[in-house]
Amino acid sequence: MIITVATTPELFRTSVLSAPVSWSDENNLSDVAVVPAGGGTNMAAALYCAGAETKLLVPAPEVSQFIRVLSLNGIPYDLVDVPGPIPVRYLIDAPDGRQLQFVDPPMDLKTTELAMLRDLCVAQAEHASWIVLAGVLPNVANAGWYVDVMRALRLYHQNVRIAVSTSGSAFGAALRQVYTTKPDLMVLDATEFSSDSERTDAVNTLIDADVPHILVCHQRTHFELHSRGTSLVADFEGTPGKQWLPWIDSALAGVLLADPDENPQKALVSALGWANAEIGDGVRAVPTPDMVHPELVRLT
Repeated sequence: MIITVATTPELFRTSVLSAPVSWSDENNLSDVAVVPAGGGTNMAAALYCAGAETKLLVPAPEVSQFIRVLSLNGIPYDLVDVPGPIPVRYLIDAPDGRQLQFVDPPMDLKTTELAMLRDLCVAQAEHASWIVLAGVLPNVANAGWYVDVMRALRLYHQNVRIAVSTSGSAFGAALRQVYTTKPDLMVLDATEFSSDSERTDAVNTLIDADVPHILVCHQRTHFELHSRGTSLVADFEGTPGKQWLPWIDSALAGVLLADPDENPQKALVSALGWANAEIGDGVRAVPTPDMVHPELVRLT
């Protein structure tokens, strides 16, 4: 089972604007869809649609639209019941190709609730093959929250594999403690680094710490994978499909679905295929296997 942890759940409300924005008349929307989203939630949705055994761990009100839609989509979950409310991100496609975006204030979480989420993760890890720590952390969390989770997992469940995909100070904290936490897969977004040398230093640190798999996403169509001493580079040669949710989440889902321990080359091809796939169902807002085209990936 692949367990994903979501610390910043959101509802994505996607729609299409039928005419240019008017400040004097009504603006009519079509193709409206509401999906649970955010970090680990995106991962859980993609994995579930691909037929993988997965579960989402999330802080959310037990009675909420987020949980209702999650249940309607069939995604298995376990929650830390919090007051909420879950924020909504409004994504509106305008006729000129641009996208309007409106975002609610973040959910007000407490440190005690995050501690409960950490404990839930450790308890559920007994049944997991992978634990996925993905997405940004809430403002109330310290930068080392993912590090705390990994330390607890290594203490009680040495054999569970851990994947980390985050950014900013949370990534910095994970990188500094990588020698003690020993994640099994780290995802690096090249845009997070101010220079090529800074990115190279980060990769070398992870290699020196014996992190088995390091996925570097230079851009949506160009990835490299460092896997147990082997370095692979690949490009997607087709036209990237439209995805409402961050493509880097789809890339991580693709890696896990192929299992880098079994076949790193297949995992890299899968990552690029999923990252560039078109969403097959607007109601779910994540790619489905029938929309993934690994034949358009070229290893270099």
